[in-house]
Amino acid sequence: MRIFRTSSRDHQEILIRLPDKSIAVLLIGCSKTLPSPILRLERVSEEASVFASTVDFSAGDGKDAWIFDIDETLLSNLPYYIDHGFGVEVFDHSEFDKWVERGVAPAIAPSLKLYQRVIDLGYRVFLLAGRKESERVVTVENLINAGFQNWDKLILTVFILFSLLKMNSSYTR
Repeated sequence: MRIFRTSSRDHQEILIRLPDKSIAVLLIGCSKTLPSPILRLERVSEEASVFASTVDFSAGDGKDAWIFDIDETLLSNLPYYIDHGFGVEVFDHSEFDKWVERGVAPAIAPSLKLYQRVIDLGYRVFLLAGRKESERVVTVENLINAGFQNWDKLILTVFILFSLLKMNSSYTR
């Protein structure tokens, strides 16, 4: 494993080359320029919004899409982690699933603002979640109650895995 480090005014990246030659990237915010996680989220959302507005939709082919992850991107699970010692406790999947089933995860405000912007601009929006199919209904309700509406497709873990397997098999033929 090799580790490389890059930095800019706003962040540091640690690139880790794994034994299988893939690269993992850890992004570390720099507290000197953006003092809080919320300010960093606002900054990233603003920059993404600026980029989103530069896309030319004149082709009209409907292929302009924006993809959002749900957990810790659109919806915050911070209340769950507050109740479970901020990571001091060993992560318990069944307890987290109970949290998800409550459907009370709040929106991350800067992400909601970006989401609404890309919807207004006319992007097709796809949502990804590492959640079970059995959590689809509560996930949809939670998203709607938190202010996220009008997405094109919600893709959950099982579908993601199936799609990757299908894609991989088409490349190996």
